[in-house]
This record gives sequence, structure tokens and C-alpha cells, in this order.
Amino acid sequence: MQRGDRTLSAAEVCAGIGGEPFNVRDIRRTVETMLAALGISKDTRAQLLSHGISGVQAAHYDRHAYTDEKRAALVAWEARLEAIRQAERTPSNVVRLGQRAVA
Repeated sequence: MQRGDRTLSAAEVCAGIGGEPFNVRDIRRTVETMLAALGISKDTRAQLLSHGISGVQAAHYDRHAYTDEKRAALVAWEARLEAIRQAERTPSNVVRLGQRAVA
């Protein structure tokens, strides 16, 4: 895998430092990717992870703080991390209701 291509798996996120070596960019890339998978807009992700939204419109006209959007994204991210943590704690022989066992 080339530099700049790595996204951590859910298991690696849960394992943290115990897994393969990773760097800060891998974490940032993972958060961006997982937030996108949660349906968080590109603009909100930019507000959280980048230097905000760029361009003429944002620089001169858009004065919205995006506080509610950022808060909602962080609540969704917290729920995703908790789901990853809970999945790691669930023994492999336990089937949650509504799911079928994989043979």
C-alpha cells in the first residue's frame, strides 16, 4: 500500500496502538472516510478536519458557524466508535437479534 492510501479498519480503530504502526494522517484519513460513510456532508467534514470551506463564497459571504452541523457529526462519530467498541466486546458465538449467524 502506498503512502497516503491507508485507512484504518474498524478493528484497528478499536485496537488502537496494539495493531500495525500508523501515523496521524492515517487517523485523519480514517475519520474523514468513516464520516463520509455516515452521510456527513463534505462541507461539514471540511469544517471538522480541515481549515474550513475554501473559495470565494466561503471567504466573503458564508458567515455561518456550522456549530449544529459539527455537533451532529461528532455525535454520529461518537456513536460509530461506540458501535465499533461494542462489536469488539461481543463474543463471536453471540448473535444479536435481527442478524443471522454466519456459517
